[in-house]
Amino acid sequence: MATSTASFLRPKPRGTHALEYASLDPMMTASCAGAKGETSVLLGQDEPEWAQDIVLPIEIPSRDPREVLRWLGKQMLVVAMYDYQAYAPLS
Repeated sequence: MATSTASFLRPKPRGTHALEYASLDPMMTASCAGAKGETSVLLGQDEPEWAQDIVLPIEIPSRDPREVLRWLGKQMLVVAMYDYQAYAPLS
């Protein structure tokens, strides 16, 4: 079930203006089979939408279809959304 980012809003200082906004600076990360990638940070967005691809260069260790299937069965794609300033997963 999707969770709205609204539940993660909190005041935080911005730059040298000492203003406080209730917003996120979200970014997404993805990793699989040791490869990692991330999106850009969308500053001050509480409803982010990315029009970006994350490309993960993954080397499959064998050409034998049975070994490839076994290897694939051990892999996991992990996708997480972070608040860039805190850089801790939002969950």
